[in-house]
Amino acid sequence: MDDAIYRIIASRSLALNSVGGALASTTSLGAQTYVVELMFTGSTSSTGGVRFNIGDAGLTVSSTAGPLLPANLPRRYKCTPGQIVGAISNDAATPSLTIVELSN
Repeated sequence: MDDAIYRIIASRSLALNSVGGALASTTSLGAQTYVVELMFTGSTSSTGGVRFNIGDAGLTVSSTAGPLLPANLPRRYKCTPGQIVGAISNDAATPSLTIVELSN
């Protein structure tokens, strides 16, 4: 994690589908959002995690090769205002992804 200090703009929870289900995605990120912090709580397992992507409308997320966010480990990612976050569970779990929009 970086040591930067950010302002919290908004926070939301995104209900995810299990692997093989439909992609869940947010509405557009805010006009001042340049960083998002992603996290979900759950048990740690060899197959657990959330596959995600940050991009423009129409983005896809690979349930086998997309970036993997492990449980209980918040991570920050750069983004552009107006982009969306899309995600799906990496296994049979159906967690909620917490998305915190940040600005410097």
